[in-house]
Amino acid sequence: MKKFDDYLTNKKIVIILCRIRAKLAKQRNKKHLVHVLSSDKSTNYHINRENAHISDDHKRLSEILPSRRKWKKIGQKERKRKDMPLNSIERNMLAIAKTINSDLTKEDEPSYLSKLKSFTEQMRHKCYDATEAIERPRIYPKPKDKLNHTKNVCRPIALYPLMDKLIISIANKYFTDLFDEFFDNSSFAFRSPRKIDGKSTSVSHHDSFRQIIKYRKDHANEILFVAECDMMKFYDTVNHKIIKKAFDQLIKKVKKCKYEFHSDVADNIFQRYLRSYSFNKDVFGLNYDAGYFDSYHIPYGEYGWVEHELKKMYGRQFDNVRIGVPQGGALSGLIANIVLDYADRCVNKTRDSDLLYVRFCDDIIIMHPKKRKCKKAYKRYKRALIRLKLIPHVDSSKGKIEYGKKYWEKKSKRPYMWGPRQNGAVPWIGFVGYEINSDGDVRVRKSSIKQEMEKQFDLIRELETRVLNGKNRAKIKTIEESAINRLIGMSVGRVKLWNYKTMSHDMCWINGFQCLTDNKYSRIQLKRLDRARNHLMDKFRKKLSEVDDEHIDVPEKNRQLVFYGKPFSYYYAGIEKLGKT
Repeated sequence: MKKFDDYLTNKKIVIILCRIRAKLAKQRNKKHLVHVLSSDKSTNYHINRENAHISDDHKRLSEILPSRRKWKKIGQKERKRKDMPLNSIERNMLAIAKTINSDLTKEDEPSYLSKLKSFTEQMRHKCYDATEAIERPRIYPKPKDKLNHTKNVCRPIALYPLMDKLIISIANKYFTDLFDEFFDNSSFAFRSPRKIDGKSTSVSHHDSFRQIIKYRKDHANEILFVAECDMMKFYDTVNHKIIKKAFDQLIKKVKKCKYEFHSDVADNIFQRYLRSYSFNKDVFGLNYDAGYFDSYHIPYGEYGWVEHELKKMYGRQFDNVRIGVPQGGALSGLIANIVLDYADRCVNKTRDSDLLYVRFCDDIIIMHPKKRKCKKAYKRYKRALIRLKLIPHVDSSKGKIEYGKKYWEKKSKRPYMWGPRQNGAVPWIGFVGYEINSDGDVRVRKSSIKQEMEKQFDLIRELETRVLNGKNRAKIKTIEESAINRLIGMSVGRVKLWNYKTMSHDMCWINGFQCLTDNKYSRIQLKRLDRARNHLMDKFRKKLSEVDDEHIDVPEKNRQLVFYGKPFSYYYAGIEKLGKT
């Protein structure tokens, strides 16, 4: 554990800035593909202000960090850490840091360095000056689904200025490390790395799902009962007074056990973060601003809320409370753990060794061999949410829960039997993007498969819109190869014929499903994704064959024929390779 001042060193600040810049480079790279292939002016992200928040961050970072063209190249040995290749963000972070370190040794320092030093000093001053407020974020509407012409419900994404974003990030890292040992072990989101076999390992949604896999194995010959409970608009309904009360209780524990690590400065930053935003004061009123959603090209946009339920809960006090924390602010994930740790402990207070309770952010699952005890744990959790002034989704079903389409649509499910369907039980349960049956077979959640196929389709549709009809400024083969390489990169990573057996599948879709098992269900899913991607490319090639590229004054390269088969497939990366490791 470190003191708060240790998180504010120049080195730590520069590392975070490098990470923000590297992530920004990745975001811009997605737009760069279409920009270099199309002559359509709307694809030029340098002048297009549709994503102004990205441009604003880029402009500020370009003043205090070396320009992209001057980044140092990193050698082959530097591209690996512990024999594992670095992902694109890590490589870019290393390149930026290497450039800064090199420039610091020069007699004539580049102009950005003086601005970087000034920025870090201003940031530290803002941290320590309790009178300096964290600015209210700009609210960016992110549609939950594809745009339509009736109603488009959006998430309010909070966009803080760069300096405030950095301060919030540092405070979040400090408090996550400070509070972690006081949180219940049944929660897995936004936790500090844990030591496993002597190695520091990040905690992820995979770890939460592995608890279910292990529990199923430990109770292989038993009938199990399962309950699920989700909250309505957690981030938009959490009460500031309850946050502060839970935060103060944790600070008391810190002062008792780790007093030397406590920081009044960090406490104040946390309070300033809460003052910077509330959903009911800063967001909900935007629903009545006619021009707000139009400025983001979102017709019939609105921010969904649970106003009726909250008014019923708060009564006359409703207009005076501050409700909701910013989505997109680094501290908000920690706040979920600070508040919901009370619910975790309410469920686990019986210390029942047969009870499984797992929480990932605001999603939970409860299991027990006895329906009565599963029901009791489920009720304890719901009562805890009510005490926290949170609103659980209501399970309106009566009688036995039937397995089918309505089963998957329900957010909360009271205890039901998990087992073979012929026994009248529910055969599959879902959690954090996975589904598992009572035999232990793991597959991808169907909605995740659908979303992945839609992402593939959206990319090809955008390319068709931007490069057909004479809008191309690259040769047809270049467009074709760029499209397939982007699809492969999105799905299984930057696979090459020389590295597909050993590469790590970071920063891609398949990396989100490390717990898949080899079974007929997962095989069907991954083969379906491979067929869909191949079919999409075949249709795109046919359309490209009709495009004229004679006007493109670029010499055609001698291209090597690349086989885009097994090494580049979802099936190999998700099933075959998994069985060999």
